[in-house]
Order: sequence, then structure tokens, then C-alpha cells
Amino acid sequence: MSAQGTLDPADDPRPVPPREPALEECCKGGCELCVFDRYYDALERYRGALQSWLERHPGATPQPTFRLTGSYTHKYLF
Repeated sequence: MSAQGTLDPADDPRPVPPREPALEECCKGGCELCVFDRYYDALERYRGALQSWLERHPGATPQPTFRLTGSYTHKYLF
């Protein structure tokens, strides 16, 4: 912890975003837990963890917003 009472990033590392699955990783079979469902769940947890981390590290800059890069339309994108 620094003299100002904030955490040192070395002691409190920035959360790491989840890896976005490749379009080929989805079988497009309507699975109950699609790889994209798991990704969006992990992304939501990551965003919450990042928000908490940014509050603990007010001088840090936020990372860009994540979007799917492929053409696959997922149920959460409607």
C-alpha cells in the first residue's frame, strides 16, 4: 500500500479480460451453455472486477469495451 493509502498495482493486479471464443468454437447447436454464454458470464464478472479495481486505483485508465468480432449472431446481441 502506498503512503496515500491506495493499493500498489503490484500487490493488486488489474483483472485480466476473458478470452473471446473463436466463432468455430461454437457448434451453433443451441446448447444450454454455449461457449458464448460462458464468455458473456465471464465478461460480466470481469467488468465488475475491473470496476472495483478502478475504484481502488483512481489514476488507472479503463480498457476499451469488448465486442464480438465475428459475424455470428448470439441471443444476447438481439
